[in-house]
Amino acid sequence: MKKAILPLSLVALLTACGGDKTETAPPAPTTAETPATPTTQPAPTEPAVDVATAEETPATTVHPLTDAAKLQKVQDELLALPQFAGKELKFFQGVNFTDIQISIDIQDPDKPENIDNYIYKWSDGKWSEPTPVQLSGGGDLEPNLTPMHDLRFADVADKFIKLYNETVEKDDLTPIEEVPSVVSYVLFVPNQDRFWQTSLDTDRAKMLLRMNTDGTFREILK
Repeated sequence: MKKAILPLSLVALLTACGGDKTETAPPAPTTAETPATPTTQPAPTEPAVDVATAEETPATTVHPLTDAAKLQKVQDELLALPQFAGKELKFFQGVNFTDIQISIDIQDPDKPENIDNYIYKWSDGKWSEPTPVQLSGGGDLEPNLTPMHDLRFADVADKFIKLYNETVEKDDLTPIEEVPSVVSYVLFVPNQDRFWQTSLDTDRAKMLLRMNTDGTFREILK
């Protein structure tokens, strides 16, 4: 941003310098031109109106977790990465969707014993390079995995945010966050239970809202 501001500053300075030179030039001693000034006055008002109109219509931004089309596009881009194209993928345990990024751990389809973390930052607009995930414990890897085709990123907006808003309205709640800053897809490994959840906090209570994978309401935990 600084590089963009600097040239504009230089332009402004040059314009100011040009204006100074005009002012120091010998003044034209004509009094007849003074009455003519009101006649030419309306002309400068036109750009002022245009500027005001532009300021009245600022660009609007859509919260990433409410944009189903964007979420679907991000998932499509993940599946289209060279290392994944045309391959069956599985992800490890849960996935976190936030207003800053999406974080997902994916099994390497060519080396199934390896898990790598991938991050999509909304500000970057692209998926990161894989980062190795250190695994610990003596359990099997397979029960910790979920097929990628069972997860639809757009469900965050299409189903979960919709349920969040319906719950807030039905229970007459005033949430601290109008849109959740974190939505998680959860795998509870011991019983292979999968669901979506987020915090639903108000001034008087801390709660967890959970949704089944089919988009139906599951429970609110207080």
